[in-house]
Amino acid sequence: MNTTRTTTRDAGYSLIELMVAMSLGLLISAGVITIFIDTKETQRTQDMLVDVQETGRAAIDILTYDLRMAGAAGLTYPLSPITVSTSAPPNISNDCFTTASQAFDWATALATTPSGEKSPAVYGEDDIGSDGTSKVFKCIKAKGNALPAQPDSDILSVHYTQPEPVKAADLKAAHLYARTSLSSAEIFQCPKGKSGTNCAPALPAGSEYHEIVSRVYYIRPWSISTSDGIPTLVRLDAGSGQIVGEPLIEGIRSLQITYGIDNDNDGYVDRFKTAAQMPALDSPAGLTSDWSKIKAVRVALLTESLSENHRNGPGNTTIDVAGQSVTVPRSKFARVFSFTVTVRNPRTRG
Repeated sequence: MNTTRTTTRDAGYSLIELMVAMSLGLLISAGVITIFIDTKETQRTQDMLVDVQETGRAAIDILTYDLRMAGAAGLTYPLSPITVSTSAPPNISNDCFTTASQAFDWATALATTPSGEKSPAVYGEDDIGSDGTSKVFKCIKAKGNALPAQPDSDILSVHYTQPEPVKAADLKAAHLYARTSLSSAEIFQCPKGKSGTNCAPALPAGSEYHEIVSRVYYIRPWSISTSDGIPTLVRLDAGSGQIVGEPLIEGIRSLQITYGIDNDNDGYVDRFKTAAQMPALDSPAGLTSDWSKIKAVRVALLTESLSENHRNGPGNTTIDVAGQSVTVPRSKFARVFSFTVTVRNPRTRG
């Protein structure tokens, strides 16, 4: 009788098979990690892009609204006189100009000057970060303390009255108002300690109260503290009778302004000029010059992301903003926004 012997052996992997499997696993893991890192970087770049887009749009909305309102004076037509109350002249407290009268002159720029002209509803200055002499710069420096303004950035000053009339009962102490009618307007201030109907005499028939808006926009190189290094769009406002500084939007590094001038009074812009190409406002030709002929304002903003991507490399890069070279860290995403706003309510010479 023949017998057959069957030999069995435990199945398993050889060393070579294990090494091949481990190598394949490492390759797959490396691929997955690479895809994960690339996805994170793409997401970070997208977040930086969205950050810049939202910053630019917010700044455009704010500046566009104020520029479109510039020169508006309630019921009063652009050629009608706007005077200042002589019975109780307004006072701008806590001012940071050289004198209180200069602060008042700026805050009530809508008013008719003694020589009969209308002060411009829009004006500005170039590169105030390196300018230590202008009145507005001194105000910004006083309000901003250290590092008052971003170098090589402009300022923009806008003046108008709020479109919605104010009821006599809603007048606020120390705030600036214009009592307007179809033929004229008078600027006055609700006295401190008073409000409502105690602020002013009874409103004549056919007249309205409108609150005055007087604002300056500029860029400073910090937001909350001087050490945070976040460039921020800041606004000074004097409508409350005090010059108050308010940081608005972080991530704006440069503001460049040019002004569309109508030299032949045909209603169309003939050329654009920078503030440096215009006469000084306090010069003999200041009020009757190109400042009173502005029909449009062209604004260029350089926005940058608040977050950083250091894979872009160290150091800085230079970006052209309306002819001005501006330095931006390579680690940040930046974009230039340019837009033009028509000035609808110019205060022209009477």
